Amino acid sequence: MARGLGGYRADQLSRAVVEAKGRTCHLCGQPILGRVSADHIIPVSLGGTDDVSNLAPSHLKCNVKRGAKVLPAKLITTTRW
Repeated sequence: MARGLGGYRADQLSRAVVEAKGRTCHLCGQPILGRVSADHIIPVSLGGTDDVSNLAPSHLKCNVKRGAKVLPAKLITTTRW
């Protein structure tokens, strides 16, 4: 999630991502049993937005590990990181 994004807004984004894209982490491909982290496909620091089309479900641990790195092209079209 974007730096400073938290609380109610983060919860809203996570719910919207689950509704639109399910509960499978787009970075590791595993089901998300707990809380879903809304990962920015294009990081906000690189011009990405909070629109659901730029968000994907992820485990918090996977999201933190990825940080603000750009996804490799193969991950933009697949679900494995």
